[in-house]
Amino acid sequence: MQKLIVGVTGLFLALLIVLSVLLWPAHKQVRAAAVEVPGVSVFDSLKTPEGPVRIYYVNTSDQKLPDSVLTHSVFIFEWADGRQFMLDAGMTEARAIEFGENIELALGGDRAQPHGNIASVLGRDIERVSGVGFTHLHIDHTEGVGIFCENTSSEPMLLQTSRQATAHNFNTTEGASIVNSSCLKGQVVDRPGIVTSDVFPGLGFMGIGGHTPGSTLFAAWLGDQLYVFSGDITNSKAEIIEDKPKQLVYSYLLVPEDTEQAARLRQWLRELDAMDQVTVVVSHDLGDIENSGLAEWTGRP
Repeated sequence: MQKLIVGVTGLFLALLIVLSVLLWPAHKQVRAAAVEVPGVSVFDSLKTPEGPVRIYYVNTSDQKLPDSVLTHSVFIFEWADGRQFMLDAGMTEARAIEFGENIELALGGDRAQPHGNIASVLGRDIERVSGVGFTHLHIDHTEGVGIFCENTSSEPMLLQTSRQATAHNFNTTEGASIVNSSCLKGQVVDRPGIVTSDVFPGLGFMGIGGHTPGSTLFAAWLGDQLYVFSGDITNSKAEIIEDKPKQLVYSYLLVPEDTEQAARLRQWLRELDAMDQVTVVVSHDLGDIENSGLAEWTGRP
């Protein structure tokens, strides 16, 4: 029995060593994406009377987990003239169910409940979306862009950092392929700090790393409130407030993350969210999004 235990332990250690060697390039790549977190004043340049007048959230699907409700959210920024910018694209109903089955196996919880792909939810308003961005290129944030493009006659501008456009690992390659073959017309930016576009005044984005090489934070003022969209740096607001890292198996094996950068970002986001005029929005935390002050998209009559 002792020999069996020793043999199994040795096999497990050997497997870990092999996985570490195979995953090292992905870990090295995401660590290269780390940036110094800026002060809150970096967002001052976004405050303009020409900025967004409304920000909506769309719950394309959700899934009850043991301690929270996971959502695959899309955010719609709207300007006074009716132009809209879409942040992330969710998934189709079939892909959401498939994705949810994997979550059930990994985390437990109920079956995923799709609420419609982004094209069906937006309906005729889809033509008003003239710009698109992604917090990162994992499939649950990008797969819906395919059906989005099938249902619009426009060619929306894609705003992304150069690292998001070029630095991919085994978890982002499929999403990048979907985006690159879509109707979106890329506007790649290669400069540090917060980036803005004359086409979408008041909306800013910056590469932050941590979760993927191309992880990107978006931010905009809505009146006197600054909304900071942190993507998947954490999976819940509680992980920011409590400074709780993701499980090691997730961060080292399933989704190679820069855990040191993720820790710096959690602390920074916690400090931001503690300010009265700042609200940090976590992409997958439905309860947090519902309490954020953002309006739920219900369409137009």
